[in-house]
Amino acid sequence: MGLNSARQTINAWKGSGLALFLPAWLVGAALLAATVLGDSRIDTRHATLADHPIWSPPATGSPASWSGLVAEHQTGFPHSPALIEHDNGELQAVWFHGIREAHPSVGLWTSRRAADGAWTEQALLLDRHADMAALGYRIHTIGNPVLYPHPDGDAWLFYVNPSLGGWSTSRIALRRSSDRGLTWSDPVQLPTGPIFSISSLVRAAPLLMDDGLVALPAYHELIGKHSEFLLLDSTGRLVGRRFIADGIQANFATMPEQRWLALLRPIVGMPARLLASQSEDGGVTWSEMAVTDIPNPYQPVCSVLLHDGSTLIGYTPQEHGRDRLAFIHVDGETGQWRRLPQEITPDVQGGQTAYCTAIQKRNGDIALVYADPPGRRIMEFGFTMSWLAEQIAAGEEIVP
Repeated sequence: MGLNSARQTINAWKGSGLALFLPAWLVGAALLAATVLGDSRIDTRHATLADHPIWSPPATGSPASWSGLVAEHQTGFPHSPALIEHDNGELQAVWFHGIREAHPSVGLWTSRRAADGAWTEQALLLDRHADMAALGYRIHTIGNPVLYPHPDGDAWLFYVNPSLGGWSTSRIALRRSSDRGLTWSDPVQLPTGPIFSISSLVRAAPLLMDDGLVALPAYHELIGKHSEFLLLDSTGRLVGRRFIADGIQANFATMPEQRWLALLRPIVGMPARLLASQSEDGGVTWSEMAVTDIPNPYQPVCSVLLHDGSTLIGYTPQEHGRDRLAFIHVDGETGQWRRLPQEITPDVQGGQTAYCTAIQKRNGDIALVYADPPGRRIMEFGFTMSWLAEQIAAGEEIVP
């Protein structure tokens, strides 16, 4: 359906009398969404998640791990950090901070770390006023940043900007940077649904499809709560979507024989266990949600697809509280799950290890950031592949 056809259909609806029962803006928005998501120029029906490239990172010497402070605020609530490595080896973290979660005072903040250097002083990256000026409508707050190094060299920044008080009215915005995150484009709102595109949120970084499309994990929590992929072309245009399963804030693991596993945060009222959905066709279709034996206190895990074809998962190994962060390694060839002996615990009383994000750097090291809202801090933890190998050897095999 093209735009001209959509306009003709709207006029037909008006003439049919159905407009007496449905507002014209709702009909128009629904048809516009159908136009965008049903774009016939790109056939997304058979696109699959790309095979994860396997290569051996360079040796990094003896096993080592490190931890430190990314940023500390004097007041307020820092939360949900994202992380990216730019092509010069510099790390950049982005998180949201304000008086409290979903408050109008919230903005996206950032800090940068040069290779083997210290983190810069945190700085405000953008706030709701910047989005209102660019998008032309009321925005109550912003949050949940997601960073993605697109293969074309640009950095992509996704985040949500609810118009009303709660996360359920969120819409997804996209900004891009061609100078390693120093400056960002104006936001583009993703047209994810017929009613002003509300109730669409993000938390985890995108994956690449075999045809070059970007698969952005998203979720809904207005009427029904479920996870999905939004399929974007190289310009960031939304061209399709894939339903995954009930549960929110999906992260992903690779399994033997090119299978994929979506790891989902449970919805309040479900057992305090990690949820899972499996795809055997590269992410085209997904199984029904299953409850695992892995504890989860209703917060997202973080996962990173490693260069050797395996997956590392960071999770909270308890049903209540957010004061421990543990790790599971999933072997990409055997499918074996091993819980590592190392755990991260706060270095101050009452601290948290919440909402982690992990990446693997070009030199093979793992870099991870997480939030300690009670301590008003964003923290980091990192380690070499040789440290991880020791942890795997000493780990305990588990059945999810």
